[in-house]
Amino acid sequence: MSDHQQKYHEWFHKFMIFFALWVFGAFAILYGIRHIVYVTENGASHMTLDIILSILLIILGIFIFKIRFDLAAMRERSIKELTGACIAAAFISLAFHWVEDISGEDCYQGCIFKTVVFVCWGIALYRYYSARKNTFREY
Repeated sequence: MSDHQQKYHEWFHKFMIFFALWVFGAFAILYGIRHIVYVTENGASHMTLDIILSILLIILGIFIFKIRFDLAAMRERSIKELTGACIAAAFISLAFHWVEDISGEDCYQGCIFKTVVFVCWGIALYRYYSARKNTFREY
């Protein structure tokens, strides 16, 4: 691998640990809190399911912060955790859509697109970091 390619790969890794994972984690936590507030103020036909999904989203956001620190420490398990977080985000997105669908509320078609994006992003990150597994340590 040339020096230029190595610096590019370092740049993407730094982008992930210094920006992207902070933003994704914060967004998940804030969206989960906002959704709980919205559901409790406005009521919903399936309020319990909405609150459970929102709590799962908040837990996912906290887990993303943990992944960020594992990724920064170059721990090998962080690769699988990151992929799992992307897949969990896809399932939570589908679950939110399912709850909206059974409650008869306005459903949006962007849910399937978001789910596909989460899964593809998870696969792309897994491939990116798996190709650099030799730079990670086992813990």
